[in-house]
Amino acid sequence: MSRQRSREDFPLPTTRSALPIVDSHLFDDLIPPEVAFEITAGVRRHREPYVGITENGTPRPGLYRLNDAGASPKTAVMAARAYLDGLTPHQRVVAALPMDAPEWRLWTNAIPTWHPKGMRLERLADSDRDRALAVIEASLSPAGYAQVRAAMALNEHLGELIDDYRDTLTEFAYWFTVFGTPSGDSPWGWQLMGHHVDLHCVFVGGQVVLPPCSSVPSRRPGRDGSRASRPSATRPRSPWPSAAPWTPTGRASS
Repeated sequence: MSRQRSREDFPLPTTRSALPIVDSHLFDDLIPPEVAFEITAGVRRHREPYVGITENGTPRPGLYRLNDAGASPKTAVMAARAYLDGLTPHQRVVAALPMDAPEWRLWTNAIPTWHPKGMRLERLADSDRDRALAVIEASLSPAGYAQVRAAMALNEHLGELIDDYRDTLTEFAYWFTVFGTPSGDSPWGWQLMGHHVDLHCVFVGGQVVLPPCSSVPSRRPGRDGSRASRPSATRPRSPWPSAAPWTPTGRASS
């Protein structure tokens, strides 16, 4: 078994603004090759066939079953349709991908080294961005949505705190992608990807599935002695279960 790598294995720059990050893009050809190889693994592998959980190389079927709670995801479906209908044709081409698109598996909670599909929230008009956020809000519990929005806002506070990478550490430097056709019958979903916030949501009839989220805001002393909030990776807690039924209001129950 190989040992776990530590940050000392990667000779990253320690001086201010030394990383080649501009406008939420990390130029991997400008960093040490051994580091670039590690952080681009997802780009290399996301098109490989997905086989699921295996035992001795053989997929194990029947591990998970659909559990339609019988409730309607109508609120989320309507929000997603309104969002897509508000986009221009050229925006919609990259904002909505097929349900089986390989981009489901291409994501990072750091800074992407590729140009992601989907719409970057801060590049949208305010009304379009509000409609995108409405899809997320309709899909989560109130506590879950509040936590996501807090983590996004803290990304901008981080940029202010370190006074660096200000074109990247912003509140809306996140890509939002819809997969499949929003429907109460056919599977569809969405992905929110960016710095310290990654959510993947799938709807199958009356069932919604969300992976755990570890972006828990916490309080830490700032450099100037102030109390600065930031997402904490040391408290992996989620406001959503991994497979939550819908409440009658159409939101996932926390």
